[in-house]
Amino acid sequence: MNWKPRSNLFWHRLAALGFLLLISLPAYAQFPPEVDIHGSSMRSSLMFVIYLCFLLFWGVVLLAIYVFALKTYYRMRRAYREQRKKHFQQGIELVLMEEPFDAIMKAFEPQRPGDLDIVQEVILDSMRFITGPPFEIMKKVSHRLGIIDRNISFLGSFDRHKRAHAVETLGVMQATQAIIPLLEMLSTETNDIKLVALRSLAIIKDPRALPYFHHTAKNLPPPLLPRLASIMLEFGPAAHPHLHKLVTAHRSVFPQLMLEELLRELATDLKRPDL
Repeated sequence: MNWKPRSNLFWHRLAALGFLLLISLPAYAQFPPEVDIHGSSMRSSLMFVIYLCFLLFWGVVLLAIYVFALKTYYRMRRAYREQRKKHFQQGIELVLMEEPFDAIMKAFEPQRPGDLDIVQEVILDSMRFITGPPFEIMKKVSHRLGIIDRNISFLGSFDRHKRAHAVETLGVMQATQAIIPLLEMLSTETNDIKLVALRSLAIIKDPRALPYFHHTAKNLPPPLLPRLASIMLEFGPAAHPHLHKLVTAHRSVFPQLMLEELLRELATDLKRPDL
C-alpha cells in the first residue's frame, strides 16, 4: 500500500488540536492554592467540571482566532493572486495583438515567488478558448517557462489532486511530450484519474493512443464504458474501428438510445473506402 501525505487541512486541524492541549495544561494552576481538589468525591467532580469549562472556553476562543486568521489569510491570498493575474493577463493581449514573441515572453516572465503558478493559471484559462496561431504561441510560452515539464513531473506526485490537475493541464495544453507518461498512468491510477488521462489523450488527438483505450476498457467498471466511448469519439473518424470493437464487445452496458446512435454512425463511416 502506497503512503500518501495528508492534506493541508489535516495538518491544520492537528496543529490546532495540539495547541489546545498545550494551553489546557496550565488550567490546573488556575485554582487558588487553598482549594483542595483532592478532597471529597463531590469536590473532585466539581473541580473536573470547572477544569472542563476552562478547557472548553479557551478551546472556543482559540478556535475562533484560528478560523478568523485562516479566513483572513485565504482572503488576502486570493486578492494578491487576482492582482498578479491582472498583471500577467497583459501577455494574453500581446498574443492576440500578434506582438513579437520576445515581448510576450517578457510579459509572462515570473518575477516573485509563486508567480509561476499564477502564470500557468492565466495561460491555461486562455488556452481553453483560443485556437490556431495564438494557441501555438501560448503552448510555446508554456514550454519555454518549463510549465509543461513541471506538470509532467507532477504526474508522479503523492498528492492525487496534484496528479489529476497536472493531467488536465497537459491535456488542455495539448502537450505531446506527455503522451507516454499519460499512457503509463492508465495501468496504475484510480478510475477517476484514468478517465481524466484518457480525456487529455483525446484532446491531444494522437491516434497512436487509441489501442490503449481499448486495453483500458478491460479494467474499467462496465458503467464507465459509455463515458469511455464518448471520449473516444473526440478522436474523430480515426477512432471508429476501435470504437466499433468496444461497442461490439460490451453492447449490454450501453443505453439503448446511445447504442443505436453509435451503431448508426459507425456503420456509415465503416463503409467509407478511406477508412
